[in-house]
Amino acid sequence: MDSSSVFDLYQQMASAELFGLLQRQMGVIVRDGIYSARLVMWMMIDQRLDIRGTLASSVEQLVQGRFDPLLSRCKRVQEKKIAVSTGGYCQARQHLPKLLVRRSMDELIEGPSKPPGGEIRLSVSTASVFIGRIVGAVGACARTGEGIPTGE
Repeated sequence: MDSSSVFDLYQQMASAELFGLLQRQMGVIVRDGIYSARLVMWMMIDQRLDIRGTLASSVEQLVQGRFDPLLSRCKRVQEKKIAVSTGGYCQARQHLPKLLVRRSMDELIEGPSKPPGGEIRLSVSTASVFIGRIVGAVGACARTGEGIPTGE
């Protein structure tokens, strides 16, 4: 299963509605900006899945448009003014609530067949591979609250 397949599954399973619901339940105030929790978590996962993944390579992919389906509709996104520096991503990672990471991973693990807002038909083996890769990529972060190594 390649990175683009995992990305497609993440888009389906980790919907914006799921993150919105979890953030409302937790009382998290969400500001409109480039780095939504959903996007940051994917960038962390993708960074971990790529053996050469770094903060810079992840932001570069964002600027190139690879993660466009996960972007919000904030002013800078609409104007295509996303900086290539890693500062914004780094801050977003630091401000990502650990409880939100845990709860979203719990939701993905417990309910891979039907997320809020839609129905997904995945085979058990496909869902298992996806969940295994996601948990492996951010499991340590969710359990310990520590950031993912950047390789830089």
